[in-house]
Amino acid sequence: MQIVRRVWIEQACRRFTPDIESRVMEVDRYSKEIGAATQEQSSGSAQIAMASESLREVTQESMSATDEQATAAEQIVNTMEKMREMINQNASASVELASSAEQLNSQSDRFLQVVGLFVLDNTEKQDNAPQSMKKRSKLKYNNSPLKVQPVNDIFTEVA
Repeated sequence: MQIVRRVWIEQACRRFTPDIESRVMEVDRYSKEIGAATQEQSSGSAQIAMASESLREVTQESMSATDEQATAAEQIVNTMEKMREMINQNASASVELASSAEQLNSQSDRFLQVVGLFVLDNTEKQDNAPQSMKKRSKLKYNNSPLKVQPVNDIFTEVA
């Protein structure tokens, strides 16, 4: 019985050996394909990691540029506000200047009216005086000598 069993095992081995060998070769081929696919996937993963890093860097640069633009925009807004304040100040100064000009014009009209009351007398001459002083005018008001001096922007008579 042992011989029969041994023969049977040998025959079974002979009969199944080519099938087992083909299966082993098939497993080996699949194993190589899986190894190549794994290597390709690993290479793709490395490329994805590099692309992700590049994307992160670009995103960071974009965020930095956006921050710089926001800062620049804020500076522009501040500058525009300062310019608006200066324009308002200039407008106020222009209004004050126009008012001052009107007051000065009114004062000059009044001054001309006051000066128009005076009469110039060119009769007094000095022989020893320089040429420029020889024709000295005397200021008179109602035919009497008048000395004037400014007091608070108003001319007053001094005795």
